Amino acid sequence: MKQNLNSPGKVQVLKGLEAGDVMLISDSANNRLVLVHLETLTCIQTIGSGIDGHNDGDFKDAQFSNPQGCVLYDNDAGQKCLVICDTRNHLIREANLETQTVRTLAGIPKQRGFDRHGGQKPIEQAIASPWDIVKIDRSQFYVCMAGTH
Repeated sequence: MKQNLNSPGKVQVLKGLEAGDVMLISDSANNRLVLVHLETLTCIQTIGSGIDGHNDGDFKDAQFSNPQGCVLYDNDAGQKCLVICDTRNHLIREANLETQTVRTLAGIPKQRGFDRHGGQKPIEQAIASPWDIVKIDRSQFYVCMAGTH
């Protein structure tokens, strides 16, 4: 496992997790996310294999391509999840912190979108370089796209 951060793209504190307060770091150039316990400053979890690519699945096998912004939310089952901007894959991904799995929520893998109107189902809607994300309410998010400017 890679030990050093490489171009961290986003850092934020996650509160209310079972492990306590955690610092989330998008380790962008290492194609993964790193969770660090705030009191001990030790790594408690990595999300992603570190291999540049697109693969859903468990945390150790999932692949990202330059992940950037993330936001914590509770899914419909009440589980803590991260919504992640997977920038070079042109995807929005979800990492479920309880099941320790990653899945694609929106975008078409490796297909940069130019559509400025939308209207497709999320997994059929091509998007362009999602960079950051904020939660508006329980199931709505704003995504900042860096791809079409």
